[in-house]
Amino acid sequence: VVSNDVCLPGTHTILVDKEAECALAVKHLLKLGHRRIGLLLDKLDNSIRIRRLSGSRKAMEAAGEPCREEEIYIFGNDAQAAPVQGAMKGYLLMKKVLERTPEITAVICMNDTMALGVLRAVREAGKRVPEDYSLVSFDDLEFSDSVYPSLTTVGLDKYNWGRKLAQYYFHLQESPEQENTVAKEEEVLVASRLLARHSTRPVEAVK
Repeated sequence: VVSNDVCLPGTHTILVDKEAECALAVKHLLKLGHRRIGLLLDKLDNSIRIRRLSGSRKAMEAAGEPCREEEIYIFGNDAQAAPVQGAMKGYLLMKKVLERTPEITAVICMNDTMALGVLRAVREAGKRVPEDYSLVSFDDLEFSDSVYPSLTTVGLDKYNWGRKLAQYYFHLQESPEQENTVAKEEEVLVASRLLARHSTRPVEAVK
């Protein structure tokens, strides 16, 4: 099982550091000069979202930047609707951003699908990514480098992840006596990496 906090008896588990993933996104935007960064999250009902929120806060604090609660947007709290898919959640949350904190210069949203909705909301407001708002998302889905602008995203080298998982699995088959059933991500897998594309730019060039 590749997870965050799920450790099942009798099951080998690889713990993935979602805080570190979100820190990659924050540090990238900070390096570009952004200090007012909106965070768009789905409901905080699983460990991935909770840890990404924590990772964002820790990265901002480590850089000496304030974590402004009004710049954190959570679907179900800051925007609500009948059951909708990820892109619509990103759209509705970004509309709230434009209403409440239009002065931010960058947005981090929790997956590439939500980013599609963010792009739509920005476009409808007569603004542009990255000219007015830089945008970072997660997962590096297959469309992320095909949309316009192409998405800066934190994702996996999927081929190498699969290869490393297979190697770990075969190791476990060859060593059935292995007692430690929990491994950390860095011990087994290839770490996620940030892919800088066209949806981010230095803050000096924004607005």
